[in-house]
Amino acid sequence: VEVFRRFLSSNGITADPRELCGLSEEIQEAILAGSFPPDDTAAILGVFNRLYAGHGSTLVVRSSALCEDSSRNSFAGIFETFHGIDSPDSLSSDSLSPLSLIEAIKKCYASLYSDKALEYALNREVPLDRLEMGIVIQAYVAGAPSGVLFTRNPRDGETDSFSVGWVNGPCKEYVGGADNAVRCLIHPGMEHPASPNGLS
Repeated sequence: VEVFRRFLSSNGITADPRELCGLSEEIQEAILAGSFPPDDTAAILGVFNRLYAGHGSTLVVRSSALCEDSSRNSFAGIFETFHGIDSPDSLSSDSLSPLSLIEAIKKCYASLYSDKALEYALNREVPLDRLEMGIVIQAYVAGAPSGVLFTRNPRDGETDSFSVGWVNGPCKEYVGGADNAVRCLIHPGMEHPASPNGLS
């Protein structure tokens, strides 16, 4: 989040909570046109070198906003996530990615101020001054099946069972609401998962 704050400050971007809804598009454009301070740029490129050059895997860039995944609000699917990043700050001639790492981070930042994000925040009474974003950069692991494990039942909040859901293919299909997703509950000590698709 400190990098996010420095980025806004160094580019003269002010996000007054009282004016956010009227300036959503303007703020997003300013973010996409902005640049990181030199030290932060160097740190980001260092992450690229460690994860991509070091392991030969493309990268995933995803949001980690202060307001998401709380006990009351999820913001699921509202902020941007980018897969297949294979270039640091500009696209190389052999790059297969439509975005560089720096561009993907800025697009994640900009999604914090999208109309759907602000609408969700207002509807859920999330204070707009809490709209700040960190970024998670990970090596991409291609899954045959892939999905999500909740260690707390999302239906009732209980911790006596795990909720598991998956699809055959990339996880973005699951979180996007794929119709072919498999969902089940797993209770400690049980031999077989309960009720496949029972949570759909």
